[in-house]
Amino acid sequence: MRSRAFCVAATAALALAGATLPAAPATAAASDCGPGQVCLFKDYDYKGQMLVVARFGLPHHDLKEDGFNDVTSSVINNSAVGVRLHQDVWYGGKYIDVNAGERIADMSRVHIYNADGSYFGVNTFNDRTSSTD
Repeated sequence: MRSRAFCVAATAALALAGATLPAAPATAAASDCGPGQVCLFKDYDYKGQMLVVARFGLPHHDLKEDGFNDVTSSVINNSAVGVRLHQDVWYGGKYIDVNAGERIADMSRVHIYNADGSYFGVNTFNDRTSSTD
């Protein structure tokens, strides 16, 4: 009897926990990135999961909080201002600039800058974004 009560309680707890967990983001497309938004995509060519990191210029300091650390492969900037994608959290490390209206379908060959603003060169920034501003 005791083990049956434990099983019922455990099943109820698991069901309740499952009901409160957030659903995984759905696969998105470039058309899902709306006006004024900056959107990161896990896959090349604006495919895979999408995360909106800015709406009308509001920055997003730490992508780990959203499960999007070091996974970005493409980006769309549908806002009227440029954004900066940083290699480290809290706006640190090397970075790339994404101008207003710019789209980068493949982040494997982009212009990268050092944290001090000096030019690093053309290299991959694929799966390296940790924060944005």
